[in-house]
Amino acid sequence: MKTTLFFSALACFSLSLSAATPYINKVYEYLPAPGQFVNTMPEYESGDNASSILSKVEEAILADNKGLITLGALGGYVVFGFDHTIVNVPGQYDFRVWGNAMVNTSEPGVIYVMKDENGNGIPDDTWYEIAGSEYNNAACKHNLEITYYRPASSSEDIRWSASDGTSGVVARNTFHNQPYFPQWLNDETISYRCTMLPPNYTYSGGIYYLNAFDYGYADNHPNTDERSGIKIEWAVKADGSPANLSGIDFVKVATGLNQVLGPIGESSTEVSGAEDLHVDADGVDDNFANSSVVLLNTGATDCLYISCVEPVDVSVFSLSGACLAAEHLAEGDNSMEVASLAPGVYILRTPKAAFRFVKF
Repeated sequence: MKTTLFFSALACFSLSLSAATPYINKVYEYLPAPGQFVNTMPEYESGDNASSILSKVEEAILADNKGLITLGALGGYVVFGFDHTIVNVPGQYDFRVWGNAMVNTSEPGVIYVMKDENGNGIPDDTWYEIAGSEYNNAACKHNLEITYYRPASSSEDIRWSASDGTSGVVARNTFHNQPYFPQWLNDETISYRCTMLPPNYTYSGGIYYLNAFDYGYADNHPNTDERSGIKIEWAVKADGSPANLSGIDFVKVATGLNQVLGPIGESSTEVSGAEDLHVDADGVDDNFANSSVVLLNTGATDCLYISCVEPVDVSVFSLSGACLAAEHLAEGDNSMEVASLAPGVYILRTPKAAFRFVKF
């Protein structure tokens, strides 16, 4: 019986999700705050507008391009998405935002995530902040508004004022002589509402050291460091309570520091891409290899075919997070009826893994 089921599963393997890639496939918005790398990463050219700059951002960070964009000073941000939902696998790192952090050169960016709750394919639902290691630090300021003022000339520092009563400048330095205010914008001011992290630098022997926070930020740990991974389960609502997201579709990264450090200038988060850690470059879910449960068909009309090393409880969720079915499966090969589901993409969850599948 088990052998027959196995070959039936192969026969009904009518479509896989191998078209999915782990990388960014679209940038929706780019609004850097003023900074020493603005207008150079990407490069502003005469005649550029918001649309052409967005195209340059996409050229830099889509797919596996590994270009580099700057977000400027505190609050500057980029919003991007993927060609699939990144699944929240409890206890595992779900995605990573690439930056250019190295030891003692961390410029952490705050990460926000969004689920496409209304299903319209654009980031117009609710943002949830990833509560990194500094989220509950008394020196961390949430929901801060900061405004930057266009200078009268490109040789002047950029003034700013914030809703907590503080003010200051993004100071120019001798290493970067281009305008620091985004040149494709016509506005006299730019405002952001953001989270400001505590200062992360130490100064010793005439050198500034930019120390990494423990976890939960972009451009914080080197891309190859496991601690650069992000868990969706860290996402919180505005009141700090868990968001309990089953998955996410959009990511926003914003510079989280407001500090100017002598000759090295302001701390500005840089982004060079992002990846879903459950999908490799061929679109195969890593959990297939690491889980004691194997989903044998990722496309089905009537049944899912599931092989289990041991008995396990499984559930089917919609992309909006609704639990639609649940069963206890025995050790060995099993079938699970999904004929009643509407055509679309769903998530099969176990206590330790999650898999996408298509219902036809």
